[in-house]
Amino acid sequence: LLKKNITAIALEYIEDGHGGYPFVESLGEISGVSSVLIAAELLATSQKAKGILFGNISGVKPLSTVVIGASSTGVVAAETAMALGSQVALFDLDVSKLRIARQHISANLSTQLIADTALAEALKEADVVIGALSGERRAPVVVSQSMVDQMQEGSVIIDISIDSGGCIETSELTTHDRPTTSYN
Repeated sequence: LLKKNITAIALEYIEDGHGGYPFVESLGEISGVSSVLIAAELLATSQKAKGILFGNISGVKPLSTVVIGASSTGVVAAETAMALGSQVALFDLDVSKLRIARQHISANLSTQLIADTALAEALKEADVVIGALSGERRAPVVVSQSMVDQMQEGSVIIDISIDSGGCIETSELTTHDRPTTSYN
């Protein structure tokens, strides 16, 4: 870049007047919405899928979504899943973030602090799990392999926090050539 006299700016470091990072927030919003839409497609079309749809369809139990992390990404994922008719449980380590998320989305949003037993019980019923928990250096791993083992066959896990190590023990990096992995 220097040899070609190119001025380059890392968008993720651009700070607004309030100490926020608007480009990072925008990317988080895109990730939150995309995670739910990708989960919807995988639930309906993949070979090991449950063959179920998002949507509040009369006479059909809505699917269950667990979102781990009340960051802006997690809140957007929870909001998107609820808008598509899913029952959503949002988990985080910070009760203040959960309170803000409930006020922002809906009083019908189920919010809980992350505790092994409560999270494990919610995961057993989940059709979709979205990991959006962040940490200062690495996302804390809050979903163990034994919790994943207890989940229903055909459920979908999308760990958005994989860029910072992932918050789900069984998460693996994927590529465009191999965008999903199966866990048995």
